[in-house]
Amino acid sequence: MVIGILIAIQFNNWNEQRQTEKQQGLLLLSLKEDLELDLKYLDSLDHVYDQWYSQSEYIIDTILSGKVIRLTKDAQFDIGRGSMNYLDINRSTYNELLNSGKLYKISNQELKNSIEDYFQFAEIELMKLNSDNKTFFEVISYRQDIEEVNRFFRLFEQRNLEYLDWSWLNDPESREYKQLENRILYFRLAIVENQKVITMLMTKSNRLIDILNIELNKK
Repeated sequence: MVIGILIAIQFNNWNEQRQTEKQQGLLLLSLKEDLELDLKYLDSLDHVYDQWYSQSEYIIDTILSGKVIRLTKDAQFDIGRGSMNYLDINRSTYNELLNSGKLYKISNQELKNSIEDYFQFAEIELMKLNSDNKTFFEVISYRQDIEEVNRFFRLFEQRNLEYLDWSWLNDPESREYKQLENRILYFRLAIVENQKVITMLMTKSNRLIDILNIELNKK
């Protein structure tokens, strides 16, 4: 009878261990899917920022270098949609791992460290980046000069362009030239800083996915 009880206890422990490992495996698979979705988003955003950077280079190298005498479209005067994106990643599976305590039950120390490193890095860097992006938007969107606002909307709407004075394009000392120059240089700097964080996140995410694949293949 004692032997039977011990066998039953052992079986229950084994069954519980199997269930725990199964749940852990499902969560790790879900985490991998979250990371893959984030990678697609970050990659697409990186391509958008590449286009915006090229646009900034065009304005600096062509518009602000005296190679044109007038502007004919808003893309020669502004970049993208006028602001940087609010960046975030999917934390739902990570939060479940963390809040349930299952994260600390992962026996693979390298995997556990990589998960913690990725999400802690993302939390800190995205908080700083989004704060900078908010400040950037507030600065470039606050245009006190009614003439500058009018130039943008006329270019955007493609109306009454013939009444605009573009002589300032060849005058680096003019207020209008400096306004455009400052805005575009600031925008280019913001693009560079955003892409740095995106690149680091993608690198860490790919490394974490590789470690997850090794762990999932064991199960």
